[in-house]
Amino acid sequence: MAAFSITFCANSPRKAPDQSITKGLRYGGALFCIQPRYSSGRAVFLDQWEIAMRAVVLGIAATILAATPASAQEANPQIDYDGFVKLTIELAEVREAHRLPIAEFIKRSQAEGAILLDTRSDAAFAEGHIAGAINLPFSDFTDEKLAKVLGKDQTRPIFIYCNNNFSDDISPVVSKRAPLALNIPTFINLHGYGYTNVWELADVVPTSDLDWVAAKESEEDTDAWKKGGTVRSRPLV
Repeated sequence: MAAFSITFCANSPRKAPDQSITKGLRYGGALFCIQPRYSSGRAVFLDQWEIAMRAVVLGIAATILAATPASAQEANPQIDYDGFVKLTIELAEVREAHRLPIAEFIKRSQAEGAILLDTRSDAAFAEGHIAGAINLPFSDFTDEKLAKVLGKDQTRPIFIYCNNNFSDDISPVVSKRAPLALNIPTFINLHGYGYTNVWELADVVPTSDLDWVAAKESEEDTDAWKKGGTVRSRPLV
């Protein structure tokens, strides 16, 4: 008759020190390994292995699920992480083809009908931004807000930039961790909301190389925006 020891395997099943074969089965992200401890020196047949493994893993699964709050097991219909990941993967090549060097980015963003969109916070935008940009903080993205700011034409070219496009690394363009740069979720979300003509600044440049609007000028732009005027001689919409 045989007994079994159960452990977590770091990588894959392997021969144990006593040369008995350790078998493994994955549950979730964990690999459970089962190793025989023989009381009579007799081998255990493969089908007995499988039965033992399944019984053990099912028991572990039941224990884990029993200890997990019910709310964590039920999907939130208003949050679709898998959908976001799918969209991110689908847009990988599209985004790469829509990244522009600084000269072309500025030239094209100043063309008639183009929108230069800054999705940083209100405060950061007020402290400084590229001339001609309009502001809609990323956290404020909704169908209604986007339609109001960007207009109903979802094929209109939109040009985006974020803190990580600037080498200054000081307020209001303090660099964020590269995988969390604001351009990435901004690009994905705009596409998710149906705005498919999005172009991203690819380069890293100092703000001194740009037509940069500082705090005082920004206040004047804000007043003009509220009155339905222009931002640095460019129509808002």
